[in-house]
Amino acid sequence: MAVRLRLRRMGRKKRPFYRIVAADQRASRDGRFIEILGSYDPLVKPHKTEIDEDRINYWLDNGAQPSNTVRNLLQNSGILFKRHLLSIGTAEEKIVEEMKKWEILQTERIKRKETAELQAKQEKAAARAKKADEAALAAPEAETKAAETATESLEKESEVEITETVKEIAEKAPVENRTEVETVPEEDRSVQPVTESESVEEDKKAESEKRPETKKDHAEKALEEKSETADTVKIDQKAEKEKKSETKKDLEEKADSVETAPEEKSKTDDTVKIDQKAEKAKKSETKKDLEEKSDSVEATQEETAETPDNAEVEPEAKTKDPEK
Repeated sequence: MAVRLRLRRMGRKKRPFYRIVAADQRASRDGRFIEILGSYDPLVKPHKTEIDEDRINYWLDNGAQPSNTVRNLLQNSGILFKRHLLSIGTAEEKIVEEMKKWEILQTERIKRKETAELQAKQEKAAARAKKADEAALAAPEAETKAAETATESLEKESEVEITETVKEIAEKAPVENRTEVETVPEEDRSVQPVTESESVEEDKKAESEKRPETKKDHAEKALEEKSETADTVKIDQKAEKEKKSETKKDLEEKADSVETAPEEKSKTDDTVKIDQKAEKAKKSETKKDLEEKSDSVEATQEETAETPDNAEVEPEAKTKDPEK
C-alpha cells in the first residue's frame, strides 16, 4: 500500500478548510484516511498552517510521498529545510542558528511580496486613471464629431423635406394663389430693450471670447448650432404650413363663389320677372285710364250736342215774361 500525504477538503460551500492527511493513494480525495497530520486555512492572511512535525517526519521516513501542495506547505514552514540539515549531519546549535536565519529571510520575502502586490495595485489604479483621463479628453472630440454629423444629417433632411413640401404646394395650388413670404429688412425691425438676462448672457459671451477656446467650448458651440438649425427648420415648416392654409382658404372661397353664382342668377331672374309684371300692370292701368277718358270725352260731346235746343227755348221764355 502506497501512502500519500495530501489535503482533505472540509468546511462549507465557498468557505474551504483543509486537513493534512496520510491516506492510501487509491482512496478518493474526501474518502478514507489513516491519520490527521495538521490543518490549513487559505482564507486567513497570512495563511494559517498547523503541522505535527514528529508524525510527518515518521511518515516521510517510512516512504510516504507528499503531494505538491503539501510539499509547498512543508517548505514554507521550514520542516524540509530542517530535514535537509539533519541529513547532512549538522550539529543542533548550527541547526538552531540556521533556522533563525531562515525565519528572518522568510519574513523579508513576505514583506517583498506584500510590497510587490501593493505596487501592482497602484500601477493598475494609475493605468485606470490614465484611461479615464484619456476617455474624458476624447469625449469632447467625439461629441463635437457627433454634433457635426447630426447637424449635417438634420440639414440634409430639412432640405429634402422643404423641397418635397414646395413641390406638393406647387402642384396643388394654382398660379394665382401662390404667395411669396415678404422679408422684413433689418432697418424696419423694431429695436427691443435689453433685459437683465440678455446683458448677463452678453457678459458671459465676452468672457468666453477672452478665454482660450477649449474642447468643451467647441462642443457647446456645436450644440448651439444644432439648436439654431433645428429652430430654423421649425420656422420654415411653420411658414410652409401657413402657405398651405392660405391656399386652402383661397380654394374654399373660390368654391363658395362658384356655388353662390347660380343662386344670384336665380335671384336676378326673379327680380326681372317681378319688374315685368309691374310694367304690365302699369300698362293695363294706363289703357283703362285712356278708355275712361275717351268715354268721358264722348259723353261731354253728346251733352254739348243736346244743349243748343235748350238754349233756343230759354230766350223765348224770357221774352214772354216781360209781356206778362
